[in-house]
Amino acid sequence: MHNLQSMVLHLVTEANSLEELEKKVAEVVFELGRALLKAAYKHLDEKLSREREKGLRNLGMRKRDILTRFGVITVRRRYFRDRERRHRFLLDEALGWAKGAWP
Repeated sequence: MHNLQSMVLHLVTEANSLEELEKKVAEVVFELGRALLKAAYKHLDEKLSREREKGLRNLGMRKRDILTRFGVITVRRRYFRDRERRHRFLLDEALGWAKGAWP
């Protein structure tokens, strides 16, 4: 809680007007939203990897830009190949992200 109080005090002392304060608060909230989403997607990707079906081979990580209500974030997710030699992203499948399209 101390960090939040310090952040609020910093924002209030830096702002020259109510409009500027609101803008700075929105920037902080959106930055926090992007960070939380990135952490959630990373956690889910790790969970899906641990619980994956047999026969899926991890080929590494790939990046994908995702448009969220907090702005664009870059998500790193695991890339797999199945027994039929098809490439799969378990995170994309779990979240319903179409291949090569903005979700």
